[in-house]
Amino acid sequence: MDARYLFLLCSILSLSYFFQPSVVGLTGGIATGKSTVAARLASHDIPIIDADLIARQVVEPGTRAHEQIVKAFGKGVLLPSSVNPTHSGSDLNSDEHDWYTRPIDRKKLGSIVFNDEKQRKFLNRIVHPAVTRAIIWGVLKAWLRGEKVVVVDVPLLVEGSLWKWMGRIIVVYWYVWISPARFVRCFTTCPC
Repeated sequence: MDARYLFLLCSILSLSYFFQPSVVGLTGGIATGKSTVAARLASHDIPIIDADLIARQVVEPGTRAHEQIVKAFGKGVLLPSSVNPTHSGSDLNSDEHDWYTRPIDRKKLGSIVFNDEKQRKFLNRIVHPAVTRAIIWGVLKAWLRGEKVVVVDVPLLVEGSLWKWMGRIIVVYWYVWISPARFVRCFTTCPC
């Protein structure tokens, strides 16, 4: 744990002592309605920190996690330059020189890590700390704005260690007889 991370965690704990804000974890299985619950809470002006969105942001080109992933898995996990809207097409921006501006090909990286547990754990050691830091910053910023409640939407909240930081946890679940169709609908329309 680096010093900045420890300082941030201590700052949050100190603020929580004085202001008594609440961090609520929102979790649940796939296609259970977490997004619906989050949207309803957001409609009441409750700030939502979405871990899935953050997980995509922390691996964008130019981030430390992006660089670590490219170093660990190679340039083959990047989308081609022609897919990158910032690519100018000049020789100076060839694939060899613009790797730091090319987005990660999530499907290609997924095919590597989902077939190899060691690789998946290695990727998680890169991404999870970055996501955790971003969540902590999001909570801290909300508290500094004067928010009394912040909801952190984390699909694998209980499986990770973030649940320990939550004052309350909301678990969204579904009835088995309803969800199979919803599950199929979710994956046939999913933008991922």
